[in-house]
Amino acid sequence: MVLAMTIHSVARWLMRPPQRWMHLQRVPMRHLWALLVAVFLLFSVIGFHVDVLAGGTIPYAVVIAFALVGGLNAMVWILVLARLPTFCLLALIVVQFLLGPVNIWVERGVVRVFHPALVPAQAGLHFAGTAILIVVISSYIFFTRYMG
Repeated sequence: MVLAMTIHSVARWLMRPPQRWMHLQRVPMRHLWALLVAVFLLFSVIGFHVDVLAGGTIPYAVVIAFALVGGLNAMVWILVLARLPTFCLLALIVVQFLLGPVNIWVERGVVRVFHPALVPAQAGLHFAGTAILIVVISSYIFFTRYMG
């Protein structure tokens, strides 16, 4: 009887939305989109930062793909916290350990499809630095739109 109650309470906990993020659950999607775009832009910086750490030599298409993966991952976090039950949050935590292999798969796919040229280090660093500046300022604009 106690075990059944425990299993039932755990199952109920897993099926409810995270309580800490209740305010996101009440935000209509017509307002939440600005937060999603802001978070996407902010976390797309990760892709450009990877290029900076590699000395600016990663092909542009691969850098943009890495930025897309980082931004989409952040958007999924917001959507899971805002709209889905707790068990989805637990699954998302597990998925984070697969992001390295996902980035490798994305890189191979981009190279196979687009055959991008190698990038001179100075040009790659200039591209990554400029992109970081643009996406951070853009994310700020969308954050203020969401809050305003």
